[in-house]
Amino acid sequence: MTITMEDFKYYLFYRMDDGEWKSVFYRSFLTNTSMKNIYGQFTSSSWFNIIIDHVNTIDLMIVRLNTVMRLSHDLICEQICSSDVVPDFVVAHELFVIDELKQNLSTKLLEGNHQHLVHKETRGQMGVSFHAIRMRENSVQYTLCCPTFVI
Repeated sequence: MTITMEDFKYYLFYRMDDGEWKSVFYRSFLTNTSMKNIYGQFTSSSWFNIIIDHVNTIDLMIVRLNTVMRLSHDLICEQICSSDVVPDFVVAHELFVIDELKQNLSTKLLEGNHQHLVHKETRGQMGVSFHAIRMRENSVQYTLCCPTFVI
């Protein structure tokens, strides 16, 4: 039996500041292939958009699951946390340290006449969009959305 790309779905797992892993099982990545690479993306910020105002680091992980045999969130997290070796179903993992990025976005936002700035960041096999939004009294709200990957 030949396994094809259609036999797998790709899901996002994330954790903030070395906290608990969370999954986005309600939405798998849209994927396509080109030149032997698989490209995945969340095409809308409504698919995944989290506030990261008080976050210093965020881990993003892409998990590949067979469409026939699905693993539970708890089982996947247990395998990720209990092993020194990365499980086979993890196809990409990146750590984003975001303190300096948030500071730079805040400075540009507050010094300029901007209400909203977007910064796209790519690390290794993954990319995300960071948003800085000017709120009342010159406070800034930061969000992370629209993850992508290439494997």
